[in-house]
Amino acid sequence: MLGTDNVTNITTFFQLRQEFSGKSSISHEKYWDTAMETANIMIISLEQLELKNNCPIEDAYAFGLFRDCGIPLMAMKYSDYKDVLIQANAHSESLFTDIEDNRYQTNHAVIGYFVASSWNLPKNLCNLILRHHDPAFLEDVTVDTLQKDLYALAKIASNSLNQYKFMKDDSEWYLAKENVLGYLGISEHDYQDIEDDIKESYRIQFS
Repeated sequence: MLGTDNVTNITTFFQLRQEFSGKSSISHEKYWDTAMETANIMIISLEQLELKNNCPIEDAYAFGLFRDCGIPLMAMKYSDYKDVLIQANAHSESLFTDIEDNRYQTNHAVIGYFVASSWNLPKNLCNLILRHHDPAFLEDVTVDTLQKDLYALAKIASNSLNQYKFMKDDSEWYLAKENVLGYLGISEHDYQDIEDDIKESYRIQFS
């Protein structure tokens, strides 16, 4: 019923969840709950944006689960990582990964890429994890349409989830909005309607 790819992704998710245990500067339980929420709202966003013909559901769900899988490892290695997360989430004019790079000379996208690769996740998913904070991603002519769809979808899903939970935009929506809406051919007005529909569908299905 779920399909082989979905079962594999869910199994990998729970294996990673068990592996990433130990002293940490953040709550891993809260992190993994957020990853599941993101994956669920990715599917809702996929349906609302009518991208199912171009973007397989299992790819959208997997990217939602694993997009930020480098964060738990960063939190286990660096005792002050929670402070960096707070700083990154508070600065909408700066890239999340730039703030990490300034402190640690690496970031969760790079770590997540190596985690995903070592767990034999699909190569296109690993590359997307590596570049999911790259503001020029949608303009890269070497990137295929599926990865661009997933990138744009994730930005909208993240912002919708943040609006649903905290009633404010995601920290990187300010930097991503113009490119994402332009890529999808969505006006600002239409986006607001889509976001409202995403939040309402999420409330009905998961509240």
